[in-house]
Amino acid sequence: MAAEGNSVLLPLVIGGVGAIAAIYVKEAVQAALKRQIMLGQLQAYVMHWRGLVIRHLHAVQLYNTIEEREKKLTESLTRGREAFNAQHTENIGRRDEIRTKIKEALQEVVDDGKSFDKSSMTSAVFGAGLDGFVTARQYLMDGKTFISDNDAAHLGPAIALSTVAFRASAAQILLALEGIVKMMQAIDNNTKKSDVATVISSFVDAFVLDGENFFVHLIRLERHVQVARRRNLLQLTGDVFRGR
Repeated sequence: MAAEGNSVLLPLVIGGVGAIAAIYVKEAVQAALKRQIMLGQLQAYVMHWRGLVIRHLHAVQLYNTIEEREKKLTESLTRGREAFNAQHTENIGRRDEIRTKIKEALQEVVDDGKSFDKSSMTSAVFGAGLDGFVTARQYLMDGKTFISDNDAAHLGPAIALSTVAFRASAAQILLALEGIVKMMQAIDNNTKKSDVATVISSFVDAFVLDGENFFVHLIRLERHVQVARRRNLLQLTGDVFRGR
């Protein structure tokens, strides 16, 4: 009698476990399909932001320089902590060289002693630029020109972290641009450049740091997306199972 009961119960247990496993696999495959679609969307957004960079010669030169530094930094990880620290220190040194050159160029402008010539047309341009930066930053934070943090959470920890870091750095650089425009609006034709030299230098220096941070996070996010986009549906399903 007991044997008959077990023979009836065992198929039910196996069937129940199989049904649960099938549901779990189905959910994982659906999550992988969703991830595949969202990765395509994210790649398009990354291409958009990268396109904004490469339209400007100086920006693309800086982007390429930082990208090369990032490659060296990544490679240094394979050689140990000391190699990584040495490369990181070298990268900071090169960044500071750029900051120094910009400060020197600004100082040359300040040393000419001329006042700032601001016309009504200049004021209108500044106003339009400010509105553009404010709108761009708001769209970015609202997820209209980039995927939301919630969507990024479905793409794995690496991309989720990179997305948050990129969004924050992009918002910061737009905020820095807003600050520069507001500062320029506050200057009138009677203002000596020497009077605002320190403020301008401070704003631009912060902008350089924010700009590098923006490029670094864009490069890292682009790298993560490229790696993820090369994975097929089966591999993505496995990533979902492992929580990657």
